[in-house]
Amino acid sequence: MGKNSLIKTALLTAIFSGQLFASTTIVLLEDRGGIEIKNLIHEPGEIDEDKARYPDEEPLHTKEDGVGGIFANSLYPVVTETMKIGPISDTALQNIRTDLLTNPTFIVGYDRVSVRWLKENLHHLVEKRAIGLVVNVQTPEQMKKLIEITESKIVLRPTPGDGLAKSLNLYNYPAYIDASGVLR
Repeated sequence: MGKNSLIKTALLTAIFSGQLFASTTIVLLEDRGGIEIKNLIHEPGEIDEDKARYPDEEPLHTKEDGVGGIFANSLYPVVTETMKIGPISDTALQNIRTDLLTNPTFIVGYDRVSVRWLKENLHHLVEKRAIGLVVNVQTPEQMKKLIEITESKIVLRPTPGDGLAKSLNLYNYPAYIDASGVLR
């Protein structure tokens, strides 16, 4: 048998065995997790479906400062020296590494331009479930104002952006980035 025949045989075997496993019911033989199955599985309508799937999930943002979290005083100020407010040039746009991000992401700061941009693009950001990186923000109060502007509909995280700027070749904001490109 030639090399190509072996490869074809291996591929066909993988394809058909994948179909075989895809149509087979998975049977759990043993579970050593120590949690009774009745505590994990509920009848439909018995409990809130979202709480059943994600019982420990926190809201995107909480109103209280608390000891930690994104409102912890120790996180501020967040300063990104290598990124500036302003438009992304056409030349710079061609060099941005959009392939490095796995989720739709946007970058803003606490400034007039970013606030206007957030308001204008909020619907799009919510629709895409984009994650917001706030690369320049001085205080927890400023962060709270940004969250209020977004009506707590999207995730915002205070994040120093110097490493990100270098990795992505992105030095201006606000900007939205996903696999299809950059929205400025």
